[in-house]
Amino acid sequence: MLHPDESQLEIENHSLVEAQLSSGRYRWLDLVARRWAILLEDTLYSELRMMSTTESRPVVWTRFEDLCDPAMERPIFIFETQQKGKALLLLESDFVRSVTSSEDSEDQGDPLEEVMKNHQKKILAMVRPFIKDFERSWTKIGEYPLELKRITTHPKRAQVMLPFERCLVFQVELHIGEMNTALTLGIPFSELHTNLSDFENCRVLPPESLDHYHENNEQELLQVLEESKHSVTAKLGTLKLGKGIAKLEEGEVLPIESDGQVTLEINGIPCFQGSLGSTGPKYSVQVQNRIQNQSRSPLSQDGEFKTIEWSQS
Repeated sequence: MLHPDESQLEIENHSLVEAQLSSGRYRWLDLVARRWAILLEDTLYSELRMMSTTESRPVVWTRFEDLCDPAMERPIFIFETQQKGKALLLLESDFVRSVTSSEDSEDQGDPLEEVMKNHQKKILAMVRPFIKDFERSWTKIGEYPLELKRITTHPKRAQVMLPFERCLVFQVELHIGEMNTALTLGIPFSELHTNLSDFENCRVLPPESLDHYHENNEQELLQVLEESKHSVTAKLGTLKLGKGIAKLEEGEVLPIESDGQVTLEINGIPCFQGSLGSTGPKYSVQVQNRIQNQSRSPLSQDGEFKTIEWSQS
């Protein structure tokens, strides 16, 4: 909008910026990680009422022995993967304590293992949506379900892979107020390695956002159709009157040129052809073919259809 110079309005200038996305060696897995980060923001607010900003890191591979620091005690969740392997979700101790503690809590100084034991239900209710978000992040890419098997705070108990085995690391950094924490998910490299080549051969990546992916597309479409109102018109034939239309009088009979077929128009568009008949006391049309394509109509028929014989007179 242009304002005259004498308007004396204070206008602040803004410039458009372009988002920069970093991608590492595994661009498809980086896409999954970015989606996961976006979904986690919504989950943290809806489940924990936490306002946060998230940032995903490029997916990398590391040795399993480097994933779990044996000197660090932290919450570790062991999952079974699609191919019966094991995956690890690692949280930060400060994050778990902030979720489970309150102002009048008496266990703020308790050992982490005791905190997790006392608040196990609350922690599980928090972690399960995190994993569901990760599974949803694979939409239009593939499926990768995870099933929670065990919880521990000791790295030695979480040695579910050999130390020299490689694992792919998905990491999302969380910024919640003044607290900076991270979620780290390690998946065996051998499980995803067979699919990585198929992913990398595809040149077109699916959208970053999952907003337009609905779980029940077909049901939502049918609901829209049921709630919509349509005008259906049955055309029996055609008339050629020419100039004689001005001489029409009440009671005059008009001849219809018809081959016995009835054309059904929906919202003014010819869609079906059929035969005129009756169902009980009402006239009806039995659909025989579709004008636009050969797909079958989902409309159901109630009552028995009887064909009307057209007279030659």
